[in-house]
Amino acid sequence: MLGLELVVVLGVCILASTVASGRLRLAAPVLLVLCGAVLGFVPGLESVSLPPEAMLLIFLPALLYWESLNTSLREIRSNLRPIVLLSTLLVLATAGSVAAVATRWASTGARRGCSARHWPRPTRPLSRPSRAACHAAPRPSCAPSR
Repeated sequence: MLGLELVVVLGVCILASTVASGRLRLAAPVLLVLCGAVLGFVPGLESVSLPPEAMLLIFLPALLYWESLNTSLREIRSNLRPIVLLSTLLVLATAGSVAAVATRWASTGARRGCSARHWPRPTRPLSRPSRAACHAAPRPSCAPSR
């Protein structure tokens, strides 16, 4: 199935579940999950994948624009400290955990089948694992892409 046809089918499903959620008094995400499960069993759609660029160019701008219109600046200002702390700590915790696991994995020779209890101290510098951690860490939606 072509990309445009897939986008149209997904758009129709989103529209239908949004309308049905209002009439059935159900949450829209519940119907979207059910609609996605039904679409997974359609014979022509089981091996369809969207390229990440399509998600970034089609769906993300619309979602960000909608949220920018519906977000209260008062709420953001009142919750600014928790928002900044949680977003910063999440990125640092993810990067640190990926760097620690990559360092341990690289220093033990993971192909030898070492268990986690017998990991020696890392002997390699942290440059490679840190780079892997930076790629794996979550980025904010407004961050510039490379």
